[in-house]
Amino acid sequence: MSDSSSPAGPPSTRDRIVAAAMRLLAEGGSERVSTRAVCEAAGVQPPTIYRLFDSMDGLLDAVAREGSSASTSSSPRSPSPRPASARRSRC
Repeated sequence: MSDSSSPAGPPSTRDRIVAAAMRLLAEGGSERVSTRAVCEAAGVQPPTIYRLFDSMDGLLDAVAREGSSASTSSSPRSPSPRPASARRSRC
């Protein structure tokens, strides 16, 4: 039994947990992202989070990585900021 999802198959347990944590974060901020809330939203037991992510910090790292990769792949790349020398005000 594998925990990875195939393109045509259902999401993996790991993906469901990350998605649930992302939803909770978007809906109510970090106060909503507790072990209990994530487990209820993803339909898993707390040991599953610790087995897959080692800790809630590990889960939050995965959420940040997923959010970062989703935002960079779905939105056009913004131009790089101007160099510091161009931002300095003239005296």
